[in-house]
Amino acid sequence: MLRYSGRRRPAAPTAKQPHPDKLPRTMPLPVSTSALRLHCFRALQPGPRLIVTGAVHGNETCGSQAIERVVREFDSGALVLLRGSLTLVPVTNPLAFERGQRNGDRNLNRNLLPTAQPQDFEDRVANVLCPLLAEHDVLLDLHSFHSAGEPFLMLGPQNNDGPLEPFALAADEQALALRLGPRRIVDGWLNTYADGVRRRLARTQPSAMRANSNRRLGCCCAKAAPSPLPMHCMPGCWRSATYWPRPTSPPRRSTTA
Repeated sequence: MLRYSGRRRPAAPTAKQPHPDKLPRTMPLPVSTSALRLHCFRALQPGPRLIVTGAVHGNETCGSQAIERVVREFDSGALVLLRGSLTLVPVTNPLAFERGQRNGDRNLNRNLLPTAQPQDFEDRVANVLCPLLAEHDVLLDLHSFHSAGEPFLMLGPQNNDGPLEPFALAADEQALALRLGPRRIVDGWLNTYADGVRRRLARTQPSAMRANSNRRLGCCCAKAAPSPLPMHCMPGCWRSATYWPRPTSPPRRSTTA
């Protein structure tokens, strides 16, 4: 799983650039809150299965606009899928997107796994999205951040057979990350984030509820779900993460404080 983050809004307006609030929206309005809108492309030759999601947080619309642009390029013939399959989800959380806010009923990005008894809108989204993720080999999750800045990309874990997120495709994921072209790549955040969540739960939850902490990590993981669904977490801190400069040769790592 790769997470790519860019600016939430365009840069500050100049004399030749209209104010961001006056720019035309490329998303169709209104967005339905009764279904997820998908764009699916299937090549005639076999290959990797990629899914790209936007607007997991409803006020982060860079990914949604980028996906709509890609769809238009496929429609015009500017892009052609040669192998494998591509699934595009421009608005992953329609309720939050419709409201123009981060969450609908709750934060989908902190708790994503199927449930037999959905209690809120994001539970119903998860019941559709998790099986869809499991049908693909690669997830590229597009987010935006609050102010102007350079895009960066977040990698999943290194190869491991541990309980949090077993993984065996780190080299392939790193190769894809470099192919996407950002100058800043972050890894090493997953365990740090999980440790922070557990510490927060230990301070705030009654002891009888701590056994359910795996669900609160926001993970579609083997312990919390009946099948090995992809992890979907967003880090809450950066300590112990590693930043890679964009390399022309294998990246040299430097650890942040």
